[in-house]
Amino acid sequence: MAIVDKLVAHNREILGNWNIWKGGIAIVKQVYRLAEFLPVEAKYGLGQLNKEQKMINNLNQQARG
Repeated sequence: MAIVDKLVAHNREILGNWNIWKGGIAIVKQVYRLAEFLPVEAKYGLGQLNKEQKMINNLNQQARG
């Protein structure tokens, strides 16, 4: 019985995390929807920030090995 309880708790944790992710994804989608109405300069700025964040993430990953 204890094993089943642990599995149920683990699945609930995963579902909770997934709901947080879904919320985050929804927010990102809304930001990009808003960005459609922004001038080109602002869109470029968002794209540039995204590229720079990806580069930082890659560098951090490389630093960790």
